[in-house]
Amino acid sequence: MRNIALFLTYEGTAYHGWQMQKNLPTVQETLEKAIAMVVSHPVHVTGCGRTDAGVHADEQTANFKCDVQMDEIQILEYLNRYLPEDIRVTSIETMDMRFHSRLNAVSKTYE
Repeated sequence: MRNIALFLTYEGTAYHGWQMQKNLPTVQETLEKAIAMVVSHPVHVTGCGRTDAGVHADEQTANFKCDVQMDEIQILEYLNRYLPEDIRVTSIETMDMRFHSRLNAVSKTYE
């Protein structure tokens, strides 16, 4: 099992915020579907914070756990193929299993 940190940007116009919502598209839901396609099993993505509907992110951190043998570059390339153009993963890093994107956040900046 690996703990993968994602660093991403997104334009939130088409989304009803970060957090999963019933019958409304969200960034978390979109990421979870794309990641599941890449790693071939369901995942739960934890973000460093939540955003409201229509909010954009320049540098959001999220993490998920998976069982996959691909390296970070392969995961990044496949993931960006499956994601819509308004969500881009800019980098990926395998973290210690204790890493948690929200609990280990050092700072957050909102404009």
